[in-house]
Amino acid sequence: MKKVIAAMVAATTIAFVVVPVSAANAANPAVAAPRIQASSGCAGDMQTLAPNPTAVAEHGARALFRPADLAADPSLAAQVPHSVTAILAQNPTWVQKMDCGVQVPASRPQQVTPAASPSAGAKTLSQASTTGYYTNWSGYERVGVDYDHKYYSSVSGGWIVPSPPAPTHGVNQLSVSQWVGIGSGHKVTNTTDSLLQAGTVSYSGPGALGIGPSGTYGFYEVYPHEQEQIVKNYTVAGGDAVSSYAIFSATQNALYWGICSQSEKKCVSGVEDMTGNVSTLAQQGEWILERHGYNGGISMLEPFGTIPTSGNQFALENGPGTSSTTYNLGSGPTQNTVLQRDVMTQCNGGTPYLDSVSSLGSTGDFSITFKDTGTTC
Repeated sequence: MKKVIAAMVAATTIAFVVVPVSAANAANPAVAAPRIQASSGCAGDMQTLAPNPTAVAEHGARALFRPADLAADPSLAAQVPHSVTAILAQNPTWVQKMDCGVQVPASRPQQVTPAASPSAGAKTLSQASTTGYYTNWSGYERVGVDYDHKYYSSVSGGWIVPSPPAPTHGVNQLSVSQWVGIGSGHKVTNTTDSLLQAGTVSYSGPGALGIGPSGTYGFYEVYPHEQEQIVKNYTVAGGDAVSSYAIFSATQNALYWGICSQSEKKCVSGVEDMTGNVSTLAQQGEWILERHGYNGGISMLEPFGTIPTSGNQFALENGPGTSSTTYNLGSGPTQNTVLQRDVMTQCNGGTPYLDSVSSLGSTGDFSITFKDTGTTC
């Protein structure tokens, strides 16, 4: 969903150490094609992707991609996070056909002009080089690409799904959404840098939009072209450890995403070819906690305690068909890029802030701690 800017201020930068991860081996043998079929009730042209179990056992993450895409860009499999490949080794249950059912309208609140924008130039990224203040987002964003790369080819991360409180009896909704995303959703030179999000939502409220008074669900969204899609037949529960990824194949102009529950050993994934007026430039990555859209605005933030995150990584590519280099969040090339830590504010952009975001650990991990529910915006 769209982020709402309250303010943005510059902060001090600190040096980093690059932690590269090896790319996929292009010489690997052919892989049996995953099962691909149209989804039920989902917006756009998103198709369900379910890998062949035998292919998974033999080839691991390579089985998650269409053969033509994998042949055009062999590095795709190397961008699937280690937490997901670990689940693949345990033969998880895979959703065979997504049932989106309900489509949640994305919030469109008024954006507030920031006090200052992050400056371009050489940056060091072991910690955030700027801080952003938004009424509905917190976490981290990696904005821009260095002079040696052209786009983000993948973003991945993991977290513990919060358990929703008992349903409220008023008219307001409490929510907390956690997701990883690739792209900005902004207009760039007369086209749109599409934002692909995949993650989970925990909510409690009066039960609007037919989703029940309290619960959790998995979702994806291609913003601003399609509304958020609840995947009704992919269940997650409070306390589940989930991993999620978003991958952009520039050679095929295709978006891949997946969500896996480490607790339930259950996964869902999809692929969409970006055609027509939709163009993906993949100019940034996000690791975000959000209070969700509700009734055309923003809900109150659900009390969630502290959410630890892990496996936060991204990959950059030089151009179509070239190998990707994967980095932990906080590492990687720095020219013309910004690592921004986001903090969620009250509706007027003020305090008390709704949460606090920790500094990054050595492997790119961080945690978010609840502070205040705020009000509806």
